[in-house]
Amino acid sequence: MPIAPLLYKPDCIFNMDETALFYKTIPNHSYLLSHEGDARQKGRGSKQMSVKDRVTLILCVNSTGSCKIDPVLIGTAKRPRCFQNSPPCIPYFDQKNAWNDRVCYDRWWNSVFLPQIRRWTKDNVALLIDGFLGHDDTCSDPLGQVAVYKFPPNVTSVYQPLDQGVISTLKASYKAKLLASLVDTAPNFESLQCMSSQLPAGHAGLKYGCLPHMSNVAEIVKDSWKALSPSVVAGCWKHAHCLPTAYEAETTADSHDYHKTMGKDTIQQMCDQLLTSSIRHS
Repeated sequence: MPIAPLLYKPDCIFNMDETALFYKTIPNHSYLLSHEGDARQKGRGSKQMSVKDRVTLILCVNSTGSCKIDPVLIGTAKRPRCFQNSPPCIPYFDQKNAWNDRVCYDRWWNSVFLPQIRRWTKDNVALLIDGFLGHDDTCSDPLGQVAVYKFPPNVTSVYQPLDQGVISTLKASYKAKLLASLVDTAPNFESLQCMSSQLPAGHAGLKYGCLPHMSNVAEIVKDSWKALSPSVVAGCWKHAHCLPTAYEAETTADSHDYHKTMGKDTIQQMCDQLLTSSIRHS
């Protein structure tokens, strides 16, 4: 997958990938302090720890982290009820299995990716993708600004930048924000549940102490994607070693070792939230 260094600037090289998100699942590990005695033996999990409701995210970012294409949310519902009063804050596509197929990829290419690239730069752009069959080979840029390069088979887990920490950082941030929303509603849980029972189906969401609906998911994903720092993105590109050697010094000049720092603030935030809440045992 050779990329000619003279054709593309470092910030004009992008990587795109899709990932599944179990958007209702809360962290699946809990901890009890040693002085809690019998509580350590009686502690039980929650069904919310194993909820399997899934959506797909399409993510795309450049090698310096300076341009993050709007994430796309793919669900099964053609028009979720929660979108009736307000449109989603990020692009939403529907697909019967909530997965990225050729139709969704074509739609992403023409309605999301190309328009944002046009606004971002006039320079030539390289897009790196894997060989997933849903990535339609017939998609091309009519103006010739964007060229697509595919990774060879069986190497994406090692060389694809989004797989080197970008996706996992986004998901960690999503879980932290989801948990924070649930903790915030805990003190008034019963009254909020009574209020939610008066709402139309599919409209309650996190605001009323319920599991997230699509609008909540879109908002949290948007906030988490926006909060993803360029230094983390650049560090993941550095670890992937998929750029021309001439670019690495420029791309990663301000990056850090994301293995040591990735998610540190997120983990501390989740711990602080758990310390402010109490677990009641019946």
